[in-house]
Amino acid sequence: MLILPMQTLYPIKFKAGNKFRYGFYIWSESWKDTDDFFYIWEKNMFKPYFRNKTYRFDNGEWKETYPEYHYKAQEFEKALEQFVNSLPLNAVVFQGKRVFLIHSFVDDMYTEHWAFDPYRLDIYYAFAEPRESLVKENNIDMVRHRLYEYLLNHIYERLKFADIHAQHLIIVKRDRK
Repeated sequence: MLILPMQTLYPIKFKAGNKFRYGFYIWSESWKDTDDFFYIWEKNMFKPYFRNKTYRFDNGEWKETYPEYHYKAQEFEKALEQFVNSLPLNAVVFQGKRVFLIHSFVDDMYTEHWAFDPYRLDIYYAFAEPRESLVKENNIDMVRHRLYEYLLNHIYERLKFADIHAQHLIIVKRDRK
């Protein structure tokens, strides 16, 4: 199995407007102070944010970070598969539904929990601690596959755009004769 370094797909807190939001940093579409768009998975949305401060949870505290990582489409698919396989996806109950916990964002001020419903193909979020489901999943591989497909379906068009957009970073050397 290929193990890729986890350059992206990690939980972040970022400021949008006058409040903080939680999400997963997916990739950047340019470098440093140029057109620095971060592409972020935020609840049920996948979208770029322009020049926002981001914070990564590190050793029990939120530290400011400047994420910058570009993917080629095939590299990203492998990294996404590795990310989904690393999630515990424990069965929990949200709003009376049995779903699978993706991540709990814990902060000094509040906590936000995200879960995935593999049958409705939807992300649920709650601020209260989810209850553990008494019904366990027999086929966690199916849940992982559906989450992978859900994520890939929502971001693949943008990934192809980012792949093309990154081409201006590649310098082609020509031999002059």
